[in-house]
Amino acid sequence: MRSYQLRQYTLDPAEADIWVPYWRDVMCARRIEFGFTIEFGYFTPERDRWVWMVSAELPLEEFRELDERWSVSDERLSAVAASPVKIAAMELTYLVSP
Repeated sequence: MRSYQLRQYTLDPAEADIWVPYWRDVMCARRIEFGFTIEFGYFTPERDRWVWMVSAELPLEEFRELDERWSVSDERLSAVAASPVKIAAMELTYLVSP
């Protein structure tokens, strides 16, 4: 079973061009090394919301455990500390394949 997490960030549209390379080169690379798959990443037309999805071939409870380990990992904490963009708000939604 594959589990997914839809992630939606609110950010300053003026920082959109700074965010994408950082997200791709740092955040995605570290998530992939940690065991996640990056499904996609897109801006809303207003460029004030970044919507992206991560997944893993795990049941939901194991996926949540992996995500909890990720959230306190040195890989994540150092990436967040170095981020050139401030995320104003974040919304997470877990999904599972039927």
